Parts: sequence; C-alpha cells; structure tokens
Amino acid sequence: YLRRCEFAIDEATSTARVTLDGKPRDDWSFHMHAFPPIVESSEIRGDTHWITVSRGPIQDIVDANGEFLDTAFSQRQFDANAWRRVLDEPSPPFELITVGDLVPNEHKDAFEAAGGVLY
Repeated sequence: YLRRCEFAIDEATSTARVTLDGKPRDDWSFHMHAFPPIVESSEIRGDTHWITVSRGPIQDIVDANGEFLDTAFSQRQFDANAWRRVLDEPSPPFELITVGDLVPNEHKDAFEAAGGVLY
C-alpha cells in the first residue's frame, strides 16, 4: 500500500495528510514527533529520531493474524463529526523513560537490590 500513498507534510504543525492512488484520505491523520522531544526548533540535530503516530479508520487495518483487532479499541464506531474530532486531537509528546520508571513503587527496593538502576 505505501507505494500508492503520497504524504503532504505541514512542517509548522508537524502533521501530515495522505493521498491514496491520487485521492485525498481525509479520514487519516499523521502526527510527527522529534525524539528526544525538541523544545525549540534550533534543537533539531542530525541524530534526532522521528516518531509518527497515525490515526485512521479501523476498517482500514490489515490484521494478518486476526489478533490485533481483538485486543484494541474500546470504541469501534464513530460518526463523521466524532471521527473528525479524533483526527484533530493533539498528539501528546513522547517521554524518554528508563526501565526503572516502569517498576511499581512497592517493588523499587527489590529492583535495586537485584542490581536494577533507578534514575
């Protein structure tokens, strides 16, 4: 499918829209995030990574193993206005966390005692 897609990137908002076979797909949106997060545009360096979060209709998902759709999506049906609101919602920035950040507070002492590092 990607060969059939063209993306128009809005650098000011770090978003993109897609056309598929020359037809705009307004039911999709793409939000691009620099990682680690950039506070000012002058911080973009050569080693900056980019993460893109895409939002598109559930019916467009190709679930090769038939497992993904069974585990995701608390809401599966949207009217046109509700879907537009989903597409237009801001995309929260990513945060760099450590393995220690994932350890529940009540287990942090045991984690450190076992050689884990908390930052």
